[in-house]
Amino acid sequence: MKLRLILAASVATAGIAACGADETPGSKASGGRFANINRPIAGATHDKELPVGRHPLQVYSLATPNGVKVTVMLEELLALGHRGAEYDAWLIRINEGDQFGSGFVALNPNSKIPACSTAAGRSRSGCSSPARS
Repeated sequence: MKLRLILAASVATAGIAACGADETPGSKASGGRFANINRPIAGATHDKELPVGRHPLQVYSLATPNGVKVTVMLEELLALGHRGAEYDAWLIRINEGDQFGSGFVALNPNSKIPACSTAAGRSRSGCSSPARS
């Protein structure tokens, strides 16, 4: 009880709004526009397969600061003449919950972008690769 009071007093003095009993960090009450993106969900919430293009490397992402890192690296490799860096890029709309689709969750169980897969199922560029069956 004493620790709870000290914590509440610390939060109040820091000017931070404490969550109520029915609010959790990341809830709409405390997280704003993107609050539902990092919700604690295990597994897919809906069925949706990921598209696959003609190149061996598939990149699933969105133009966010972390989302573009892989494509920037791949473009730099292509500019240096590395043909093995050819890829197909696919949009994952995190604000619409695409990262919780069955295909994306199979590729990256953490539901985070970017995610990549190769024809051989190997991981590249710090991206996830599909589980081998």
